[in-house]
Amino acid sequence: MMKILLNLTFVLYVLATLSFIASLLGNIRECSHEGRLRKGALLLLSLGILAHLIALSIRAYYSGRLPAVGVFETLSLYSLIIAVFTLVVAIRYKEVLLSSVALIVAVVAFAFALKGLAPPRVLPPILQTYWFEIHVIASFTAYALFTLAFTAGLLYILYRAFSSAKDAKRITDFHDITLRAILWGFFFFSLSMFSGAIWGYLAWGAYWQWEPKTLWSFIVWFWFAGVIHLIYLRKSGGGAKGESKKRWREYSVPVASIIGFVMMLFTWLGVGLLMKNSHSF
Repeated sequence: MMKILLNLTFVLYVLATLSFIASLLGNIRECSHEGRLRKGALLLLSLGILAHLIALSIRAYYSGRLPAVGVFETLSLYSLIIAVFTLVVAIRYKEVLLSSVALIVAVVAFAFALKGLAPPRVLPPILQTYWFEIHVIASFTAYALFTLAFTAGLLYILYRAFSSAKDAKRITDFHDITLRAILWGFFFFSLSMFSGAIWGYLAWGAYWQWEPKTLWSFIVWFWFAGVIHLIYLRKSGGGAKGESKKRWREYSVPVASIIGFVMMLFTWLGVGLLMKNSHSF
């Protein structure tokens, strides 16, 4: 049953992505069906999220824990959270381009998740605490939001550089999404760091360890703390002067979100693949 739901989820996510792309093309060509295509995409995405949630709930029921360990569960969780935030953005901003790009990321992540599908395993004693579950869920919520910030920031830069005045609202929306995604992503990443410290104390008797995963997580946290400082400077009018000041205000946060996303990917995937760390079980 769970495998059927997972395959259904994948199909619905793909169809939702294609529907968003079709809606985008319809908007470009001023097609009268654009609105119906977007509504269809929202329905397909909503059904995909529902099927995904039911499938993971079944896995959680039979394993007796939240599905937050291993390749399948973490990638599946990541894709689910991206899908949820994409749905929110699509409804709130009626933004089909950003939704299409974000969903492509979710579909690719979910495809790799299905490839790594395996029966749930018994957790080692150091993972049998709800602090670990809070840590993982908060981490991947932050990862999903930083992915959304990266996508919106990249689109902002491209549209700001090459689009015409008629795209002013879209440019404003991209920037607003970037800011909000960074702020909420930083909140959840801070929660992840806090709960991870408590989990580390329960597991190893120390809140902090000098090892690659912990160090890079702190670097990512410190980077996005700096990005939030940039947001404050932008609103308060601080920073450089003249033309360089204007350009710095326009591009600083989106560029920082892209760099932060690369750092996040290295912390999540690069450290795990290249270095021995406390998250290797």
